[in-house]
Amino acid sequence: MLLIPTEFILAINAALLLIAGMLTMLLLRTGVHYARSIGDSPVQEKQKELILVLIMLLFMISLLAAAFNILISAF
Repeated sequence: MLLIPTEFILAINAALLLIAGMLTMLLLRTGVHYARSIGDSPVQEKQKELILVLIMLLFMISLLAAAFNILISAF
């Protein structure tokens, strides 16, 4: 059985989460572009807000998870 150090696994996990954060930033740019292309009726305004809130929530979760994993791997 191959034994892999926990620190190595946590470092890989943190790197993958940082990549996920970068991809979420790309999604944010795309989502903002999409939200700007939506019309101005009240229902469409709510759709814009929902899209942007969901993208920002995803981005913040991925960054917090990456930061947490980096902190764990540092100790």
